Amino acid sequence: MTTTESPRSPLEAVEAIAPIVRKYVDESEANATLARPVVEAMMNAGLFRQLTPRSLGGEEIDPITWLKTVEAMARIDGSAAWCTWINGCSGMLGTQIPEAECEQLYAGPGPIISGTFFPIGRAVAEEGGYRVTGRWPYASGSKHATHAWGCCMVFDGDSPRMTPGGPDLRLALAAMTDVATIDTWHVSGLIGTGSHDMVFENVFVPEAYAVPFAGRPRNRHYTGPLYRLPLLTVFGYSICAVALGIAQHAIDVMLEVARTKVPAAVAATDPKPLRERPLFHAQLSEAVSLVRSARAWLFEAVGETWDLATAGEKVDMEVRTNMYAAAANATRSSRQAVELMYLAGGGSANYLSSPLQRCLRDIHAVSQHTITSPQAAQDAGAMLAGLPPVSPLVML
Repeated sequence: MTTTESPRSPLEAVEAIAPIVRKYVDESEANATLARPVVEAMMNAGLFRQLTPRSLGGEEIDPITWLKTVEAMARIDGSAAWCTWINGCSGMLGTQIPEAECEQLYAGPGPIISGTFFPIGRAVAEEGGYRVTGRWPYASGSKHATHAWGCCMVFDGDSPRMTPGGPDLRLALAAMTDVATIDTWHVSGLIGTGSHDMVFENVFVPEAYAVPFAGRPRNRHYTGPLYRLPLLTVFGYSICAVALGIAQHAIDVMLEVARTKVPAAVAATDPKPLRERPLFHAQLSEAVSLVRSARAWLFEAVGETWDLATAGEKVDMEVRTNMYAAAANATRSSRQAVELMYLAGGGSANYLSSPLQRCLRDIHAVSQHTITSPQAAQDAGAMLAGLPPVSPLVML
């Protein structure tokens, strides 16, 4: 496929701010949120506006360039890459917001949006909008976001509102000044993402900002092929780019370590470094094969979807199934590659001073996400066998 190069290459932007991201990795973990200098560097580099329509001041890049951008950030820091993905998708959320309100929302530097798809909020209809209450976990980037959205079921009084397709679900958007963040992100991996709980307590959300999953016309800013892609192509499978980048980071680290590291148990009698040892050769070869083959399948699957979107053609079940299976494989293969490199690192990999321990913790956090978890691989297998998808998100 042919990619659209951004006037300000996001890959160049990632490379330019890499020293800042590396400098504050430990601080981001210590505070369970990205350090402010990292957030400012990402904002100034335009990383949160890559998926925003050009007509709203964004870059509107293609999905392959986006995956490469997220992957490149993950080769530096998994948490920064996760927030690049989550908060970078802010630009796609205006699709069904009425034109005037959308232009107001994306004016200036634009919003940084945190939130989740879990439909556990309650939106009670009243004149002009909804009164929203709910508490959502995993609100990544919530400490530096300007806005939050939570998925809600609409109620008319005490009765849930039904549509022909089921309950009326909305993504309710509110400014962070109206939203509480609860300090719950005490975890082992992806600590710097700041994925704390967020709470809407009787927050009024105007009708314009209570976005339905379907049924409302797109505004004029969201007519390009990027916004015709299936929901998971960018919103979901960017997780795989995070995983692939973390895995490549682990490989990069071990290639450097292997130049000088000698296993302590045999150092006295066999002082060869790891890079000259057959066991490391086998581990390295397997890890590289896992990452490169997974990356190739994922990019091929996303590229096929992009080609259909640019041609204005329907993305059918076969294409969606292939993409879902490739995504599940990418995360699983990346986890296996990191584990191989961690084992190759020996006892020193367990020290906090080693990047390998962070790669191990981060990749296991990534692989727990519902979209690319072991359950997702099972669901993809069922779809390959011709059964209907378990997750309704696959068809959005």
